[in-house]
Amino acid sequence: MTHTAKRCTKCGETKPLAEFYLRRAGDPSGPRRATCKVCDKAEGDRRRAEGPSVIAEIMRVGTSCPELLSDRARAAAFPNKPIDPALIAAWQAREKAKAKRARRAELRRSQDLKPMRFARMETYA
Repeated sequence: MTHTAKRCTKCGETKPLAEFYLRRAGDPSGPRRATCKVCDKAEGDRRRAEGPSVIAEIMRVGTSCPELLSDRARAAAFPNKPIDPALIAAWQAREKAKAKRARRAELRRSQDLKPMRFARMETYA
């Protein structure tokens, strides 16, 4: 059974399949995108008008020169409000647990003087 129409998830209209981009370029039998071409183009126009994402700008420019960042990126990179102490405590707990796991793994590696693969090789010699 072949479908000749599909419903756009953005505008909700039912349109022919030709009004939807293919998910994979060059694969005519591949699945179609969930949004129609008109909605895709409108979303792209909105993103281009909005400018580059804040994360991309911070990654490109860096934080060593805050005067080169836009106001949005500067506000994201250097927030004026203090960080929640609960977040800091949770991060410290995760780092402590990670260090503990690393110490245990190092201890296991140091105690295992003859790894299994070498032990097997010695039995055949």
